[in-house]
Parts: sequence; structure tokens; C-alpha cells
Amino acid sequence: ERGIGAGQEQLDAWVAETPNGAYLVWFKKYPKNQVYDYGTANIRITRGLEPVAEFKDSIIVKVNKNYSPVTNLYRSSYEAITSGEFGEPAAQSAFDLYHAGNTLAYLKQPCAADDTAARFFLHIYPADANDLPPHRRQYHFDNLDFSFPEYGVMLDDKCLAIVPLPDYEISYIRTGQWILGRQQTWQTEFSLQADSYRSSYEAITSGEFGEPAAQSAFDLYHAGNTLAYLKQPCAADDTAARFFLHIYPADINDLPAIRREYRFDNLDFTFPEHGAILDDKCLAIVSLPDYEIASIQTGQWIPGQRQLWKADFPPAVPAATPPP
Repeated sequence: ERGIGAGQEQLDAWVAETPNGAYLVWFKKYPKNQVYDYGTANIRITRGLEPVAEFKDSIIVKVNKNYSPVTNLYRSSYEAITSGEFGEPAAQSAFDLYHAGNTLAYLKQPCAADDTAARFFLHIYPADANDLPPHRRQYHFDNLDFSFPEYGVMLDDKCLAIVPLPDYEISYIRTGQWILGRQQTWQTEFSLQADSYRSSYEAITSGEFGEPAAQSAFDLYHAGNTLAYLKQPCAADDTAARFFLHIYPADINDLPAIRREYRFDNLDFTFPEHGAILDDKCLAIVSLPDYEIASIQTGQWIPGQRQLWKADFPPAVPAATPPP
């Protein structure tokens, strides 16, 4: 057997040619989900490859001599997307985005090399901020920016990138392309918890949250320990600015010690941390503290510049039970 040097470092795999004209490919296996590692592209290789042996954390597969491992793996992924295995696009912009499991696929057809020249930004917002690496928690998202050659290939007139996502539960994804030092060329975002937000939207519109507690740029609904922000119609620009949320307790001693001098709890957030865009609607659902609340102040602001809007209101008070 002789090693095939071309592509060995790129694939992070050891490749050998057998006397009968086949290739044997040896590479690392991830036992948790049986995903095999071709460099930076983690793709399930279930089509066109014949496993022949497994050893410890590795696997050996046999492929025909005319099989181009990387290109054919992407063709298999393209077939999976177009056959519906990835479902409908999670979002559509300059690229169609497909999400399945821990994989995010970018597909553009037709596509030219110029469409892949700009760097891709990929911001992952976890359901639990503690899942982020410590150095990313102040930003509230994981930064998985990449260049197209890291995760993608061109297939005839199609451009396809397959990006592995973190194992933690993801709330929201924001992605697009940008030119360093200039501007974004496109951006889109989508929630991975849209079904839950749709249920909340139905509860609001059916009256379960009652009338709005306040109305401004967003309608605010309060029920129990939940505060809902709803805007319709709504566009991504309406959610770009950070939200401030100040909770004033009935008893200042309910505040954490470090917040008592300010007399309110600071629950500021970015929309992807608690929200989703549902068609032409923007909905954020925020959990409130368990202590008794005297009043709430909220709105949006651009740090270092100005408030965009502000609303103050007491929390909803249940109707008094009439005496017997």
C-alpha cells in the first residue's frame, strides 16, 4: 500500500491505494454520533462508501478508484438536501440555509466563485449562556465565522458549505457574509425553537395573556413570571438594538446584594437570546424573577448613543376574588 499525499493534510485522513484499484481511507470516528471527520467538514458518509474495518476510534472504508472523497461527500449531502432529508430551508437569503441535527448547510444555485469570496459570519446563540466558552459569554453568542474553502465546495454551478454546529442546545442562529472593513453583503437569522414561540404567539392572540400591559414599539404582555414582547409586522432591523429590562422589586432585599444600590435588577438582553422571528412577527419571551415585582421598565437602546423606545408599567395584577 502506498500513501496518497495529495489531500492527506486537507482531509485529515490516511489514504492508500490497493492492488485491485480501490482506495482505503482511514480516518477518525466520533463514537457519540458516528460522524466521520474530513478535515473541517463533519459529514455523515452513508452513500457510496463501504466500511471494511473498525479499530479503536477509527474506521476504514473502501471506495472506487474514481471516487473523489470530498466532492462526492458533498454531492451526497446535496442529494440529501434536494431529496428533502433536511426539510424546508430554515432561512433564505443569498444562500438557502438548511438545518438538520448538528449540521448547517449553505446552498446557492446557480452560483459563481464571486459568491463565495466574502467571509461568512456565523453567530450561535445558545439556549443556556453557560454553555458558551467563558471568553464568549460577555458577547452572548459563539462566533463560528469561516471562509468558504474551510467548509464548502463548488459542484458544477452550485455552491455548498456544510458546517458542524456545537453540541449544546441552540436557541438562535444569525449568519451572512461580510467584507472585512466594509460591510455585510447579506444577513439572515432564524430560531431553532420556533415551534415553542408559535405556541406562545397563539396563547397571546387567543387572549391567554390578556390585554397588553404596555404598548410602544413592541406590545408588552405580562402573565405570571413571563413577559412577552410582540411586534407585527416586524423586520430583522427592529430586533437589532439591545433591549434593556429593569425590574423594580416590591422589597429591595429581594435583589442580589450587588444590585441593591441601583434599586432594580438588570435583565438586559439581545433579541436572539429570548426571541424568534415568525414570518412577519417578532416575539420575545423573557422569564421574570420569582420575587414580587413593583414595576417594570423596558425598551431598546444603542449603547453609547440613545434610547429608541421606552415603556414603564406595573405588572399585571389578578382580579380580586369577590367575597362569598
